[in-house]
Amino acid sequence: MDKNLLGTNIVTQIGIIVKDIEKASQAFADFFGVEKPKWNWTDGYDKSHAEFNGKPSDARAKLAFFDMGRL
Repeated sequence: MDKNLLGTNIVTQIGIIVKDIEKASQAFADFFGVEKPKWNWTDGYDKSHAEFNGKPSDARAKLAFFDMGRL
């Protein structure tokens, strides 16, 4: 079996779920030595059409994207 299942050595995105986006984003920014990003809300059901257990869901999430530069 091929050891490189993705077909590339470039990581484009990693998702991490945290309880407190403010604390976590500051901790990651400090650890990686990059600027702390602003976070954004995902869209509500009217745009996302998200469902949970087959029913419409108003669940939303806060997302923060770090600019890690190029390798």
